[in-house]
Amino acid sequence: MSTDAHNDVRTPWVAPIRHGTMDAPPHLIALADVDPLGGSIDLGRLDMVPVFGRPVGIVTGATMQRVREAIQTLFSA
Repeated sequence: MSTDAHNDVRTPWVAPIRHGTMDAPPHLIALADVDPLGGSIDLGRLDMVPVFGRPVGIVTGATMQRVREAIQTLFSA
């Protein structure tokens, strides 16, 4: 979820994707319709990833825009 341009400590972050439909509390961000995975990103389980850990998947730019907006809303409250 983070890159060198946005992360001073250079530690990669990941948030798990929950598959299926559910009522979405504020920490769950629905994936964009164009994202082939389906489900919600669980921002409440955001965690650091070991630099040499196993590879993780990626989501579309539209989904990352939703994540960006959710994080901004969370920290501006």
